[in-house]
Amino acid sequence: MIVVNKIDLISAQKRTGIRTHFVHQGIEPLMISALENRGIDAVIERGLALVQSAPVPPREQVTRIYKLKLSDETFEISRLPDGMLSASGRYLDRIIHTTDFEKPFQVTLLDQRMRKIGVEKALRKKGAHDGQSVMIGGHVFTLGEETTTKR
Repeated sequence: MIVVNKIDLISAQKRTGIRTHFVHQGIEPLMISALENRGIDAVIERGLALVQSAPVPPREQVTRIYKLKLSDETFEISRLPDGMLSASGRYLDRIIHTTDFEKPFQVTLLDQRMRKIGVEKALRKKGAHDGQSVMIGGHVFTLGEETTTKR
């Protein structure tokens, strides 16, 4: 799949030339402008079609999955001098520091990882409750369930 981005920056004549170049090679390129949100749906649809039509690999060729060692997932809960509960550990600190909190999918991934290793459960065992500020990996969070309204 060939995707040509930034078509908003080039002339129609240049776009036609690029498209013709690929078509002569038997390839139908997708011409998109991420800035103008043009052609994005076509990329998603074609990508999905490619994935769905891909052959399933034989069992012995299935991708190997690597899991963290239990020691990588360990963390400790402590109480800071001001009384705030704090959770920290090598893995926990790393996932916090590598999360871009402006990107919702990264925040969701962080939440899944922290739930998997039991951070919230451990904080609650030490007395934390909804609405309470807690320090996790050097960042302050408010403990509790986020609620969303479906429309």
